[in-house]
Amino acid sequence: MPFTALSEEKWQAIRSTCTHTSQGIDLRRETDQIGQAYWAARATREMWLKKLQGKKPAKQREKIHKALLSVRQSQKALAGVLADGLLDDDFVHPDFETPEYRLEAWLSDYDLWVHPFAGKNDPIKAELVSRLIGLWKKSGGALRWSRKKDDAGTPYAPVVDFLTVTLNAILGTAFTPSGVAKMIDRHRGERLGYNPWLMYAVHRRITRDM
Repeated sequence: MPFTALSEEKWQAIRSTCTHTSQGIDLRRETDQIGQAYWAARATREMWLKKLQGKKPAKQREKIHKALLSVRQSQKALAGVLADGLLDDDFVHPDFETPEYRLEAWLSDYDLWVHPFAGKNDPIKAELVSRLIGLWKKSGGALRWSRKKDDAGTPYAPVVDFLTVTLNAILGTAFTPSGVAKMIDRHRGERLGYNPWLMYAVHRRITRDM
């Protein structure tokens, strides 16, 4: 079931992890917005998967790209004959702008919702984690975590608890402290493969469409 808003029980669990001052941030409202944006993006991604079901995505992209090139070539050819004065003044100009815009939009959306998900990559989830960590930092929380000496080195810290509870509330999935610690490290740039520009693009597209 897609997330819509934090229940009172989930909110109280999240609130209990925040031992720092909230810096005047409405943590509950902003967490709701982040969760809603995640599921809006996931729905768009699923729509693209359904659209391309049973087809080879790269082949479909190639077809759209060729169509776009054809439209642009037609525009150039028409501009040439118009410049030469070969057509009468009452010539009705064909509408090239609409198909060109729609083809460009299709390619842009494909490059955002399909191409980046090769292999095990999930930029939508990465954006979710990034925004939650950003919210934690904005509210005054630290990203430091330590390992328990008496529990096989299990990571612990308020930020680990916050992300564990919040991700569970939004995704309905349980995360281990070690898994959450790796997310924090990735956000801090300690691991390769994080693409800030892609995350920005996903965030802008999600918030634009909401």
